[in-house]
Amino acid sequence: MTLYDVNLWKFLFSSAAVIGLLLVVYYFVNRLGVAFPSRRGAQLIELLDYRPIDRDRGFLLVRVRGREFFLAYDRGGIYLLKDWKKNEEDVISDSPTGNCS
Repeated sequence: MTLYDVNLWKFLFSSAAVIGLLLVVYYFVNRLGVAFPSRRGAQLIELLDYRPIDRDRGFLLVRVRGREFFLAYDRGGIYLLKDWKKNEEDVISDSPTGNCS
């Protein structure tokens, strides 16, 4: 066995070990669902609720930097239905006509 053969076997064994280690790490990351921290430590966009109507249409309630947005989506895009400020509350009336008197 020559020096070339020994170096080739070392290279092949080292490469196989590194690839095996990467596969093990990949398996555990996917299996355990490891979440990596974001840059700022807090998420800027939070999905509060999701209600599908069918496969291509539905509603989303999203919070972005303290503001909540009620969105509708379909194949044509995403549409803003309502934008709530931080301390804004909608008043819902108990009257059948919906008028607040």
